[in-house]
Amino acid sequence: VVGGRIRDREGLVKEWNKVVDVETRRDVFVLPPIDAEQPLRNYFLLDGEGKRMIMVKRFTSGSIEDNISLWDVEQKKQIRPVVLDATKFDSFTHGFSLHPNGKRFAAIVAVSPQKRPPFTYELRIWDVDTGKEVSRCPTVRNTPIEALQYSPNGQYLARASNNRNVVELRDPETGQILHELTIPFAGLVKWFTDFQFNPDGTRLAFDNVGGHGVAIWDLTAKRLEVDRSPVQILAAGGSLQSYAFSADNRSLTLAASASNQERNVSTYDLKERSVVVAGPDGSTRATYYEMRSAFDTSRFAAVWHRRVGDRPGYEIKVWDTTGRVHFNVAHAFGTPAFVHRNQQESSFRLSRDGTRLFYFESYSHQTDSAQDRNCGRVWDVASGKELFHRERTEPGTFTVLDIHSDGQRLIVARQFTSGSTGAFKINTRLSIWNLATDREEHGMEIEGSVEYARLNADGSRVAWCYTRRPSWNSEISIWDTATGRVVSRRSDWGTNQGIMEFGVPVFSPDGRTLVVSTGLANGTNWNVYILDAATCRDIRPPLLSRSGALQDIRFAPDGRRLFCSATNTTRERSPEKRLVVWDLINGRELLNLPARNGRCYEIDADFRRLHWANEIRGTGDVEMVTWDGTPLPEPTK
Repeated sequence: VVGGRIRDREGLVKEWNKVVDVETRRDVFVLPPIDAEQPLRNYFLLDGEGKRMIMVKRFTSGSIEDNISLWDVEQKKQIRPVVLDATKFDSFTHGFSLHPNGKRFAAIVAVSPQKRPPFTYELRIWDVDTGKEVSRCPTVRNTPIEALQYSPNGQYLARASNNRNVVELRDPETGQILHELTIPFAGLVKWFTDFQFNPDGTRLAFDNVGGHGVAIWDLTAKRLEVDRSPVQILAAGGSLQSYAFSADNRSLTLAASASNQERNVSTYDLKERSVVVAGPDGSTRATYYEMRSAFDTSRFAAVWHRRVGDRPGYEIKVWDTTGRVHFNVAHAFGTPAFVHRNQQESSFRLSRDGTRLFYFESYSHQTDSAQDRNCGRVWDVASGKELFHRERTEPGTFTVLDIHSDGQRLIVARQFTSGSTGAFKINTRLSIWNLATDREEHGMEIEGSVEYARLNADGSRVAWCYTRRPSWNSEISIWDTATGRVVSRRSDWGTNQGIMEFGVPVFSPDGRTLVVSTGLANGTNWNVYILDAATCRDIRPPLLSRSGALQDIRFAPDGRRLFCSATNTTRERSPEKRLVVWDLINGRELLNLPARNGRCYEIDADFRRLHWANEIRGTGDVEMVTWDGTPLPEPTK
C-alpha cells in the first residue's frame, strides 16, 4: 500500500492511497481521495494473502469508535465498517496490527476518562468479523512510540516501545507474553523506527541497536528454549535509514547515511555470522585507538583509551569471528603523578595462536622527565591471568613489533630522540627480549626509526624496515636471531620522487621469500616487492597497487596467494579501504573488496572466508564482516 498528499484544483489538500502489485507495478485498487485537512492519519493493514485490508483512521483526538473499516482488495470496495467493542474513552496509540489470516486485529489502546494524561495503556485483540473483544492485557509503556506486529506465520504478536530494552513475543490470541528478547547494548536504544519479521516469520530484526545496526533473532521454538540472544548483529556503516529481508529469507539489505554524507548499502548473507562487538560501556567516554588480529587463528583484539576511576587508562578486548569475547581488562596509566605520552607510544600484539596478549605503554612524570616509565604486561587470554608485568624508569619508549612462535620472546624496539626541531635524530635499540628471564638476548643499535619487524615461521630470522632521519633514506634488513648478525639488507627502491614509507615485511610460510610494500608518504606509487629472503633481491617484478597504500600483508598457507589491506588516502571525502588478493604465480589481482573503516582482517584455514574488523566511527564499537573469499571467474571476452 502506498499513499501521499496532493492539492486539487480548488486548493484543497487530498490524501490518496492505493494498492500496487509489486511485480507488475500496476495499480490493483485506488481508494477514493480523503480530505487531508482534518487532523487525522490513515493506516492500511493487508492480510497475509493481500485480499482483505483494514483501514484505520487515527484522529489526533477522539475515540476509536467508527474509525475502522474492512475492504475487499480484489473487489475494490469497502465491505463494511468494523465496529469494535470499545468505549468513547478509548483512543489508539501508534501500535496496531492485522493477523495474516485477516481475522484478528490488535492495538495498543490509551484509556482516559478526561481525554488527557494520565493514561492507562492496554493491549486489546478483536475479532474482525464480529468486532467483539477477544482479549485484553495491561502493558508497561514509557513513551508514545509503539510497534506492534503479527509474525507472517501467525505464531507471535511482537511488541516494542521506546526506552525499553526488550521485544515482547506474545500469544497471538490471548496477548500474554511468551518470550522477552533482550536488545543488546542496553541503555543505548533511545529510539527506533520499526522491527521486521522475515517472510516466513522465523527471524525478527530490530533496528538502531546502539544507534548503528540491526539485531536478528532466530524465533524457532528450539532456539528460544536454549538461547534468546541475537544470532546476528549487523552494522549499517552509518545512520540506518531502512532495511529489508529478501523474499527467499536468505539475506538482509541495509541502507544507511554516513557522517561524510556518503550513502552505504550493505547486503548480508544470513547464513554467515556478521556481528558487532561492543566497545567500552556506553556510560564511559572512550576513544578507539588500535586493533590487531592473530596470524594463525581467527581472533581479534582492540584497545580503547578511557578513564578508569579518576585516572586516564585503557581497556582491551579479545574476541573471535562469532563476536564472542574471550578476554576483557581495564587498567589505569601508572599513578596520578604520571601522564600518558601519546597514542603512538603504546603498542599491543596478539600471539600467532591468539592465546597471549602483549601490551606495552610509555608515560611521563608530570614534573621530572628523568622518571619517565615504560610498562609491559602479558596476559593469558583464556584464563585472564597476568603472566608478566614489567615497569621500569628508563629513557626511551618501548614498542612490541612481533612475537616469537614460542610465545616467550619478543622483538622490541626502544627509540631515543635527540636534537632540536628541524634537526632531530632518532636512534633505535632493536632487541630480542626473553620474557622468562626479563632480559635482552640480542640487541643492535640502529641510526633511524624502526617502523616494522616480523619473524619468519621458525623464528630464526627477523626482517625489519627503518628510515634514517633527517635524510629519510629507507632500508630493509634481515637479522639472524641466533647470532644477532645482519645477514642481508637492501636500500635501493628505484624512486626518488618523495619520502618513502614501508609496509610490514612478511616471510612466506617456507621462509624462502620476503614480501614488503613500499610507496610515497602521500599514498601514491605503492608496490609490493617479492624478494629472496637470503639476499633481498627481486624474484619477480613488483605487484602494482591500484588501491592506495598497502599494509598488513598475509600469505596463503601454500604461499601461492597474497592478501593485503589497502588505503586510498587521495579521496576527497574520506580514505577508502580495500582488501586485495593477488596470485603470486602470475601476478594477477584475484579480489578487490571494499572494507569501509576496516582496521584488520583474518582468514580461515582454508582461505575461503575473509573476516574484516571495522571501526564503527563515533561509537567505539567494532563491526565483524565475513566475505566469501572464492575468486570470481574471469569475465567472458
